[in-house]
Amino acid sequence: MPQKRRLVYGDHPSQYVDILEPAAPALGLLFVIHGGFWREALGAELTAPIAEDLCAEGFLVANIEYRRVGGGGGWPQTFDDVTAAAEAARRANPDLTQSFVVGHSAGGHLALLALAAGSADFAVALAPVSDIDRALRENLGDGAAAEFLGAVGISPNEVASASPVRKLGHRRHHVLVHGVRDINIPVEHSQHYVSAARALETPADYFEFSELDHFDLIDSSSSAWYAAKQWIRCQLKPR
Repeated sequence: MPQKRRLVYGDHPSQYVDILEPAAPALGLLFVIHGGFWREALGAELTAPIAEDLCAEGFLVANIEYRRVGGGGGWPQTFDDVTAAAEAARRANPDLTQSFVVGHSAGGHLALLALAAGSADFAVALAPVSDIDRALRENLGDGAAAEFLGAVGISPNEVASASPVRKLGHRRHHVLVHGVRDINIPVEHSQHYVSAARALETPADYFEFSELDHFDLIDSSSSAWYAAKQWIRCQLKPR
């Protein structure tokens, strides 16, 4: 079992990171961000199994909790928390110079934004919300994007600032992973994002799985999760 400790990065009860330390020297620092359409109902326990699996692979893992809609979160507070959590984990582990962020669903949205902002060197986005404007138009999650934007409304500037597809043009390598059977976030969202990334010469890989759904991607026994881990290993710098 990995050694666990909790790192608090703010005064709110949801502002903490669960740190999982491997027995051997860590390969790198890896942030994990859970999904749940940014709502309070789901928390970091959702990604605890994959966080433990990544720690078993040799990474120091920071499983991030953050303020969500219904508990002090929304835009931009939720993303501010992710940025602050990543910085706190980085300060606590200054010797780990290579960093990754893995996010699922709404956590994939936050992971893509974190990558664009420079909070990590690489990203794995599992069935992410990659286009807030499209999420609004398609009413994903029964109005989840509108709830997330909240008081700032749906002004074009705020939608753009919260939307990963509008942040493309950076040169940080990342991969999107999606299941064709996903009914929560249709696979076309990732297909469109990757096409847009490549048009702008942003390095983005893409893995698509015909038999998998939304939550299969965070099943540590799934083919998609295995592919995501192999992709991460391929990005590691030689020791």
